[in-house]
Amino acid sequence: MQRKAGILTFHRAVNYGAVLQAYALQAFMNESGIDAEVIDYRNSKIEEQYKPVRMKFHNIKELAYDVLTINERRIRRKKFDQFIDQYYRVSDCMYDRESIEKSCKIYDELWTGSDQVWDLRLSGGDLTYLLDFCREDKKYSYAASIGKSVLDHDEAEIFSGHLESYRAISVREETGRALLRKLVDKDIRVVLDPVFLLTKEQWRKIAVYPRITEDYIFVYKIADSRAFDYALRLSIEEKCKAVVLQAPHRHMPHIFRAERCVSPQEWIGWLDGARFIVTDSFHASAFSVIFEKKFLSFKSCCINHKNSRIYDMLKLFDLESRFRESADGGSIKEEIDYGRVKDQLASYIQMSEDFIMQRL
Repeated sequence: MQRKAGILTFHRAVNYGAVLQAYALQAFMNESGIDAEVIDYRNSKIEEQYKPVRMKFHNIKELAYDVLTINERRIRRKKFDQFIDQYYRVSDCMYDRESIEKSCKIYDELWTGSDQVWDLRLSGGDLTYLLDFCREDKKYSYAASIGKSVLDHDEAEIFSGHLESYRAISVREETGRALLRKLVDKDIRVVLDPVFLLTKEQWRKIAVYPRITEDYIFVYKIADSRAFDYALRLSIEEKCKAVVLQAPHRHMPHIFRAERCVSPQEWIGWLDGARFIVTDSFHASAFSVIFEKKFLSFKSCCINHKNSRIYDMLKLFDLESRFRESADGGSIKEEIDYGRVKDQLASYIQMSEDFIMQRL
């Protein structure tokens, strides 16, 4: 009998990595004979964060910035909703914290992950992503990320109390496995982010490519890092246009080209078409590997957990040299032996597929 699986993740975040990893996990499961769909769960904190009109502000500058960019957020929200409508299989029912327990009876398996679903700061302490609403023996995690390298006492109690009832646990980073192995008496696997479960040819089938004939540097900066500094220098050296996505950025060099309101399909197209990629994003780094690009990933100056997840991922493929703390030293133009990377990637993909197919 065909397995029916429900996937619980941050599928409604207006974030390229979040929506694409959710799409990839569901697509892989469906292509592998599993009847999988994304559970349409609405977390109140995430819903508020990605509303075009937000009600909470830390300061007057943040309020002014939100007022100036409200139309762009509305357009991005619409494009992300269109992507979900076109490419997701979503549950017929929409759930919140009060009603999510009903979903437990619908699925043979409940999967939580990937992305930072176990970062309690992001979800507002929502234990739904730990599948606390289901008491039956049908709970799994795939490539779940905790989003931090240290747990406080209360967090450790929460994880140890809820994960013991899982049938199988996998995480995305070695850092996460090291944390959980101290708390849970179970075999914990490290598997690939779902975006690696699809080939570059599969990603190209949904990509929308930019109408640009000249070479360009793709710049995707999401935190305080040296990505702009390096991209500016590279742009001048190579006489190559730098294109920044998900602009506006308040500190973006004026000579960069800003691309606003980009859909997930267009984001993939911009990545695949780039000559170089400069980023501080986990998923932009992952797609750089998938599309076999020359790239550099920069350390965030203020978000330490983000650094560990990028570094752990690159370390799997012996690409630690592509992770940089500053704009100095080394060159993005150095060749990468993608033949060797593909061999290493193939073994991790097989291990990840085996986990999902329960060939444990």
